[in-house]
Amino acid sequence: MRKLKVRAPYTEIPEKLFIDVTELGLGKTIQVGALSFEGLEVINAKNAVVCAVKLTRAARGAMARQRKLTAQPKR
Repeated sequence: MRKLKVRAPYTEIPEKLFIDVTELGLGKTIQVGALSFEGLEVINAKNAVVCAVKLTRAARGAMARQRKLTAQPKR
């Protein structure tokens, strides 16, 4: 999501909002309902996803190959 709808006095609306994603793990998301900004009311749907951490297709394929190799019995 690139834009959030907010309600606030015009003079209080910042140019940009920053969301800390450093603790966001693989496969996890941040939804609108988890956000809060002082002086702003976010009016998007509470379950709308703002940010998600996903694997690329290439990385998923590499992980699948690695799992297959480690799952094979050793001779």
